[in-house]
This record gives sequence, C-alpha cells and structure tokens, in this order.
Amino acid sequence: MYQISPQRLTDHGNALISDAASTDTAKTYTNDHVSVHFYETAFLYAKAWDAANDTKTSITDYLTKLHTALDSSGTELKGTATRSLEIDDETEAELDASYPGGAPSGATTPAGDASGGAPREASAELTAPATQMPEDLVSTILTTDWLSPSTVLAQVLDWIFDWNYLDEITKNFSGDWNKLYEVSDALRHLGSYATVQGDNVRYEMAVTAGSWSGEAATAANVFFTKMAQNLTDAGTEITDLGPEFEAVARGMASTASALSGVFATILDAALVAAACIAAGTATVETIVGGILGYLCGGIGVGYAVWLARSAYETVQSVLLFFDGLTAAIGFLSSFLAGGADLPVPTAYDNAQVS
Repeated sequence: MYQISPQRLTDHGNALISDAASTDTAKTYTNDHVSVHFYETAFLYAKAWDAANDTKTSITDYLTKLHTALDSSGTELKGTATRSLEIDDETEAELDASYPGGAPSGATTPAGDASGGAPREASAELTAPATQMPEDLVSTILTTDWLSPSTVLAQVLDWIFDWNYLDEITKNFSGDWNKLYEVSDALRHLGSYATVQGDNVRYEMAVTAGSWSGEAATAANVFFTKMAQNLTDAGTEITDLGPEFEAVARGMASTASALSGVFATILDAALVAAACIAAGTATVETIVGGILGYLCGGIGVGYAVWLARSAYETVQSVLLFFDGLTAAIGFLSSFLAGGADLPVPTAYDNAQVS
C-alpha cells in the first residue's frame, strides 16, 4: 500500500545536507595530515611524497564528490516532500504506480534497521593522528666524523670509497620519514569517517522506510542502500592504505640502523689509518698504492675496502627495498575517486520530481 510522510522526507533530506557539510572538515583534515614536505635532495623520499600527495588528492576529490552527492540527494528528498504536499493523495498514488521503470531490483534497508542506533557525527572520527618526532636518518648513519672529517681522515675515506658516500646517503635517506606515521594514522581516521557516513545514510533510510512505501520509495531505498554500502567500502579502502605508509617508515628506519653499523665499522678502520698517517708510521701514498697492505693495529686495507663495498651494496639494496614497497602500494597513484575500488558518489534522483 502506498504511503508517504512529507515531514519525514524533509527531515531525511536535512540530515543528508548536514552530513554533506562535514566533508569540508574532512577535506581540511586530509590536507593537513595526508601531506609530506618535499625535500629537494631526497630521491627516495620523493616517492613517498608522490604517494602521499596522490592519496591526498584522490581523497579530497572523493570528498568533493561526496559533498555534492549528499547535498543534492537531500535537496531531492525535500523536493519529493514538497511535491507530495502539492497533489492529492489519490493522484499521488496513481503516479507512484506508474513510476518510470518501476522499482529497480537490489538490496534495500528495512525499517527495523533503525533500531540499531542513532546517527553519529562523522567528523568526530577526525581526531588528531598519532605523530613521531622527526628523525634524521642521514645523521643516524653518518656521525659527526663522517660529516665533518679531519683533513687526513677525509683523505683516507676518499681512498676507501670510490663513490660519494655523503651524496649517496643524503639522496637516499633524507626526509622526514616519521611523518609517514602521521599519514598512516590519519588515513585510519578518514576511513572511520567514511564508514560512519555510510552508517548514517543507512540509518536515515531505515527511518524513512517506516513511513514511505511504493515504487518511488523502493527505488529510493535501493539507491540509498547502495550509497551506504559504497561509503562503507570506501572507508575500508582508505583505512587499508594506512599500514602501507607505516611499513615504508619502519623499513627505512630499520635499514638505516643496519647501515649505520656498517659505516661505524668502516669509520673505525679509517680512524686507525688516519692515526697511523698522522703518527708517521704510514703515508697516504703507501696506503693508496697498496704497498703497506695493512694498517697499524692489524686492520687490513683489503678489509676496509670490502667494508666500503658492503656499504655501497647496502645502499643499493635500499633502492630495491623501497621500490618493492612502492610497488606494493603502487595503486596509490591510481587511487582515484571513481575507480574500481572507490566508486564515484552519485546523487539521488526522483524521476517524478523536476
């Protein structure tokens, strides 16, 4: 039997319009917390920068579309209520029976679902994300002796390395990697925000289902039930992005720690060599020429060179390590609102309301 409550449709519409307004808060939150500072010299960090900014852009675009969908849907429901007041009940029932295309097939939300709980303020999920103090991984790997070596030590290091260790370490490890922990937690909160939005859409439809029936009502129910599910799915997708950023931060810190041990051992050998040269028991020429074959204290020149090679290979492995992590989160760059994983939110349209 056909029934409709214009007041309930008006309340439903106002609730959706109110939900739409909170997307502005979510966009500000995204811009504030799903962003990382660009470092001109940081090759690897630039990849994290790209991933974070691609994610930020995708989510803000999604929120813009969500705002339009919720606001327009609310306006359409209020228009349906106004139309109901303008025509008599008998005519309205006849028009409903001839609803264009009839009621579509699909899942619907029963009125009983309203008993599951009242709606919540979605923006309340957007609490400040957890943060970590910035950590300079370059300084973790290279101590003051590396960054400001004495003249003699610099000569020894230049001999041991046939590559610019400072440039290489700076290029691969510069950046505020701990910022990715904030990005990770912010995405978790944004995921919760989308999930609550879905819960609210579902709740409002359940309440309306108790006082609106007929072809148009079923069409609206199918639409809003799908919208609610899409919001829930979007919340899951956004939440699942977070751990990928944290994994990158943890991986870089762990690799820097391991690399610092290799460099510390190299520095020990280099300091002994520098002391020998300064004491006159060896010269740069004899060391460079390989004539001495060992350093005073029994540390072999060959061992120091091997350590340098090991350090270089470790740095190169970081490139492969990070590429692997980037591949694992490669979908971030294509994580666009409207893609397969995050459907574009669309607005409700009552075919009988102009």
